Amino acid sequence: MYDIDAYGETYDKSVAAGTDEFPYVTIYGSCKTCEAYVLDYFAERAFESVEEHKRMALAYMIGAMMGFITSIVCFVTYKVRPQAENEIELLDTDSGVMA
Repeated sequence: MYDIDAYGETYDKSVAAGTDEFPYVTIYGSCKTCEAYVLDYFAERAFESVEEHKRMALAYMIGAMMGFITSIVCFVTYKVRPQAENEIELLDTDSGVMA
């Protein structure tokens, strides 16, 4: 998981974690429930990735709903229009037969 060989080094407690060459993990816990979670770099990246996908899914869902509502409004306005405006004659048949 880590690319460091820490066997030949000595640990100094006065140096803050993450600023020296030693690997470290963050542990989150609750004293009330006796639960603890180890959160390392890879878990943080995976969590951020999931959160980003949730945001993208929400944006796409909002876009899809807006498109759906727009299409329903367009369909209703098409049906509400008078029938004479909905019918357009593209070829005149008054002048005879097409050759």
